Amino acid sequence: MYEWKFKYSRAIFFGICFFILLIYIVLVFIPEATIVDNLDEEPTRIKSTSELKENYHKMVEIEYEYGFSALYMRGNYFVPNRDHGVLKLVYSNELVICSSPGFIEDTLKDGFYVANNVNKIVPKADGNTYVLRGYVDSIGEEDQRMLKKQIQTIYDTREMPDSNENINFGYVIQILNLDTEKENQKKQVPLLIFIAAVFLFSLILLINEIFRYKKYSLDEESKK
Repeated sequence: MYEWKFKYSRAIFFGICFFILLIYIVLVFIPEATIVDNLDEEPTRIKSTSELKENYHKMVEIEYEYGFSALYMRGNYFVPNRDHGVLKLVYSNELVICSSPGFIEDTLKDGFYVANNVNKIVPKADGNTYVLRGYVDSIGEEDQRMLKKQIQTIYDTREMPDSNENINFGYVIQILNLDTEKENQKKQVPLLIFIAAVFLFSLILLINEIFRYKKYSLDEESKK
C-alpha cells in the first residue's frame, strides 16, 4: 500500500525563496531607497573621519588635498561594481575611503594624485584643494581586510605623506548621482515584484502541501 509522505522539497523551496527575498530587500532595495531619499538633502561639511559615524547614511562634504587609488573594485549580483580610492583631508592627517561607479581616477580627475614610481604619493606643488560630496556608508569586515591588503601591498606607507594608520577603513564616502540612483531604484522594482511573486508561489505550494498532509493524516486516523 502506498504511504503518502510530506514533500519536504516544498518547504526547502519556500525557505530558499524567503531567504532570497529577505536578502534582496535588506541588502539592496532598502539601502537604495534610503540613498535616494537622502541625496536631495544639504550635505554636512566634515573635517575629521570621526564625524563619519555621526553622519552615517547621510550626505557629507569634505575638502581634500589629494587622492589615490586603492586598486579595489567591489560589487555583487545585485549591486554594480564600485571602484575605491583614498582621500587626504585638508584639516588633518587623516585619510578617508571613497568610491565611485567608474574608475576612481577618472571620477576625481584633477584632484587625483597617482603614485610616483608606484610607491610614493607626490602632491602637486600648486597647493590646490578639492571639495567632494558623497553619501556615507559602512564598509564590511571582508572589504576592510581587502582594502588594507591592497593599499599595503601597492604602496609603501613609509614613502607616503601619511601613515596607513590614519585611514578610516570603517566608512566610505560614495560618490553618487541622483538621476542614476533614481534610475537604479526604478530598475529594482520589477525584480522585487518577480522575487516576491516567486516567494508567494512557494508559500502557496507549502500551504497546500501542509493541508494535504493534514487531510491524509486525518483520513489514516479515521481508517484505524
